[in-house]
Amino acid sequence: MATRAESGWTKIKTTIEAKINAGLYGYKSTSVERQSSPAGFSKSISVDNNISTYAAKIVLPEEVFNKTTDIPVLIKDSTGKAIVSSGISRKSGSISFQPTPGAIYTLEIQPAFLSNGTVADGWQFELCEKYYYKNGINISDSDANIRLIPGIWQERQFTLDEPPPALPDGTCAFGTIKFFDKVGNYLVKEINIEIKK
Repeated sequence: MATRAESGWTKIKTTIEAKINAGLYGYKSTSVERQSSPAGFSKSISVDNNISTYAAKIVLPEEVFNKTTDIPVLIKDSTGKAIVSSGISRKSGSISFQPTPGAIYTLEIQPAFLSNGTVADGWQFELCEKYYYKNGINISDSDANIRLIPGIWQERQFTLDEPPPALPDGTCAFGTIKFFDKVGNYLVKEINIEIKK
């Protein structure tokens, strides 16, 4: 895996000897969900033994958000009992929990609209789902001597310490590469990464 980065992005003024802390944390998917009526949205959730945490972020277009009074977001178990609840404010909201492998859960979004007529043509939102591995996968730099020089592009090679689990269709693995100053141990730059099939 190669990453090309300009150390000038960090807004540093002097050369920095750096170290990294990097890893893959799980996989994610992003979709635009369209509803043909004011009815709520639901989606089944199930994970295997590799996953510790499920997280979802919901983002509504402003024109949809402005037509709602409140928007509960729930995670329900197989009996229909809500085990986690949240809500959407300022057009977006998040919810997360630690599912039991093999169990079936349901994500529900239940917007209350000002009137049914305001969404006669349906409504939509963006759904980003993240599935976090129980054990993240470490990423190593091929060269332990990392020197960041202002304004100079660098291409570096990074290696996964082990292969990631197979990715479900329509998803990509996600993680970060963080550069820290070796002397002061402060964060210099963080790069988000994605790996697709």
